[in-house]
Amino acid sequence: MENFVHHIEHREIAGGGKREVVTAVQQRDKEAIVAALDALDRTLTPDWPDNTHQVEEQGEDVEQFLKVLEQGGRAEMYIYLGDGGISRLMVKAEGDLVDMWVTNVSSNKVKQRFEQL
Repeated sequence: MENFVHHIEHREIAGGGKREVVTAVQQRDKEAIVAALDALDRTLTPDWPDNTHQVEEQGEDVEQFLKVLEQGGRAEMYIYLGDGGISRLMVKAEGDLVDMWVTNVSSNKVKQRFEQL
């Protein structure tokens, strides 16, 4: 846990959808989490058609994530982004500490957009 806290304390989560995800997770609000993740997905993968954005279909993952948090554990989930499943967003939380990043296998465009937010 110490490394996780250290990582969070030294990383600023800016706007562009990131802050909305953090706030929704801290409030333990499933619908707000799904909406914020969907908005972030669309920001990161704007060139892809609407039918490729499927965050809403990952609702069970969000429910499991919240269940672990409510039990006092460290929760994590991968969100497949709307670029055909190439890019993924990792969200980790413990208590009110929330961090997220795009995975190494994500497209360079998605990585660049994420870092610019």
